[in-house]
Amino acid sequence: MLTGSHKRVDRIAILTGAFELVVLVVAWHAHPNANMLVRQVRDLPFSHPQFSRLAVALIGATSLGSQPTIRA
Repeated sequence: MLTGSHKRVDRIAILTGAFELVVLVVAWHAHPNANMLVRQVRDLPFSHPQFSRLAVALIGATSLGSQPTIRA
């Protein structure tokens, strides 16, 4: 069981969001090639069943791991 105030959770969420913004700014300053980016996204195997399972696993692992669990 986790205990704590909402203030601590809010601070962690703000820091995580700020870090994500920094990552976007750094990526933008890297001047990615838009044509190559579109080509690589188009080449992703969206119709392959293993790809969708991988995407679900990655999203679940990153989103569930970052949220605190509070049990009553």
